[in-house]
Amino acid sequence: VNEGLALLDKDLAAKLFVSGVYRGLDVRKLLQLARRNPTDLESRIGIGNAVDTIENASETAAWSSRHRISSLRLVTAAYHMPRSMLEFRQAMPDIRIVSNPVFPDHVKQDEWWAWPGTATLFISEYNKFLMAWVRLRSKQFFSSTGEQRAASAAN
Repeated sequence: VNEGLALLDKDLAAKLFVSGVYRGLDVRKLLQLARRNPTDLESRIGIGNAVDTIENASETAAWSSRHRISSLRLVTAAYHMPRSMLEFRQAMPDIRIVSNPVFPDHVKQDEWWAWPGTATLFISEYNKFLMAWVRLRSKQFFSSTGEQRAASAAN
């Protein structure tokens, strides 16, 4: 959230959409938690309540469509960026998506294999990425195969 707010401050973004927000939290409360003045930013921020990366991409796509967004910055943890980009590009093929990774302090990038928590996180995220990749490629394969069968049947 802080990185997204910094992008607003620098005028690198006109609007900010925060996906995956706890359902009891509204924009005003979110800004108060970030120690920001709600009156300055409230009208420029939207929130969603996704519970996973697929939903993050879906609700961001809907928000982007409503606001006629043609380009967006995807701000998420660096270790999560490959899977996020995969899901977001699938959900928004016509929108330019710029990767804006952040590096959480608790995630030890250097010698990550020596940190059990970080190693587990990276391995888990890699497995999720592979599953997402297979799911999306299978979907593309079977939809193109179905189109080919339909074209053959029409001839």
